[in-house]
Amino acid sequence: MNSVQIPGIERPYVWHEDWGELPAPSDPLAWAHPGLAAAPNGELLIVDSAEPVVHILDAAGVLQRSIDLPVSEGHGITLERVDGMTTLWVADPGFKLRARGPDRQTEGPGSGRVLQMDRTGQVLLEIGVPPHPAYREAAFKPTGMCFSGPPGDRTLWIADGYGASLVHRYRTDGTYLGTIAGGDDDALRFQTPHGVFVDDRGPESELLVADRIGRRLQAFDLDGVFRRTIAAGELTSPSAIARLGDLLIVAELRASLAVLDPDGRVIGRIGDRVERADEPDWPNARDERGDLARSPRIASGGFHAPHGLAVGVDGSITVAEFVLGGRLVHLSPA
Repeated sequence: MNSVQIPGIERPYVWHEDWGELPAPSDPLAWAHPGLAAAPNGELLIVDSAEPVVHILDAAGVLQRSIDLPVSEGHGITLERVDGMTTLWVADPGFKLRARGPDRQTEGPGSGRVLQMDRTGQVLLEIGVPPHPAYREAAFKPTGMCFSGPPGDRTLWIADGYGASLVHRYRTDGTYLGTIAGGDDDALRFQTPHGVFVDDRGPESELLVADRIGRRLQAFDLDGVFRRTIAAGELTSPSAIARLGDLLIVAELRASLAVLDPDGRVIGRIGDRVERADEPDWPNARDERGDLARSPRIASGGFHAPHGLAVGVDGSITVAEFVLGGRLVHLSPA
């Protein structure tokens, strides 16, 4: 365990490597592509690196139970609590990656869906291909979702990061409301809108979109009207967003977490190993036969390919990485 300083936070944190009591992967060559969510009671939910299963850990990282998912991959997960009932929402892009010899193998139907499930895994609602003309040619491959609005009038935002690069707006009963494609000119069209997050730090809440290939966050009002870009050019590969006090933590797939102040400025990074992302076959490597293998360059105290991100009620930061076999890093307040 190493001590870590979070930019903008006086209290030190402790870096916990390979944190959590998780089952050994059934397939060490499964390419972990996990969703991650923090519950209000301190529990952490993470999708298994190899199987369509959600594992639920307590605040100490001890496995409490697991839920089977009827999906190809639980890429994005989030919890919603309404009228005392908590449900699990899952974004399934419709494929699972595995390393097979010198190449990667894609398993699954290739078109995805979003599911709402109860705590036993029973499906309550399914949202399939949105009624948008982009899907006459593109597949629907959702990567994440979030919610806005008060109880009884909630809006569900779905990021189609791997398909048509659109963000869709729904009622939580599955009624389609509309679609946004990015900012107000062609240069601001989404390029892999991987994650969505509702930022309620200011006087008016905003929808933030992690526009990964565009290397920026895009901000919209809760009607989907474009407002501005955030940290354009300062970010390298934003994939997920979480709030830590007045700060935003952004998971950058290219080997770091970025920390943004309330004005949207990048004030520092955590676990920065950005040079690793330029290595051949990153985020994995090749063995002596030339087959894809887990990278030997994954280093303690630094990130390799942050993908899933969650901030707990205690201020802890948990990161799930996009690597063969999976990797979970937990940063806890000292």
